[in-house]
Amino acid sequence: SGTLSAYSIRYNYFGQNSPQFPTRGLVIRSNFNYFFKSPDSNDAYPQGEATASYSHIFAEKNVAVVRGGGGTTFGDHAGPLQQFTLGGLFKLGGFGRDELRGDDYLFGEAGYMRRLYRLPPFLGGSIFAGGWFDMGSTFNRWRDASLNVSGTSGLLMETRFGPLFVGGAWGEGGRTRFYFSLGRIF
Repeated sequence: SGTLSAYSIRYNYFGQNSPQFPTRGLVIRSNFNYFFKSPDSNDAYPQGEATASYSHIFAEKNVAVVRGGGGTTFGDHAGPLQQFTLGGLFKLGGFGRDELRGDDYLFGEAGYMRRLYRLPPFLGGSIFAGGWFDMGSTFNRWRDASLNVSGTSGLLMETRFGPLFVGGAWGEGGRTRFYFSLGRIF
């Protein structure tokens, strides 16, 4: 509990053809925050983050996806609610949701989707099968960074109720997860 006060500036570029399952285009998201006060942090600190995602369709039904990002607290220590997290679907899926946390992070993902079928318009859009390979790390100091890897595969469907994902993920040390997600995925 406590007070949160911050200054924030953002830059976003949306150049993809679909908000649910883009098959082409680029999205860039970036923000810079200066936290004057935050719960469980005694000092003010800056924090910056940038992410990008690029999708490219080829041979009509095949989509390659590359995503990456990073964030830093510029050597300061963030409060627990402002730390960066990794873990969960499409963020190192073999790990539990937000299992990895730290003042800094790096993340990269490469994926492939293949359109299997197009639903009638009154039901939704396309059905894709896909696979993704993720790698990343959260850390408080660069010397503490360690590479974590994970793989995810499953079916994606554009439905009238939002995007639907059914699949599984595998991570280091025999970690496995099953996912059923309806709603915003990425």
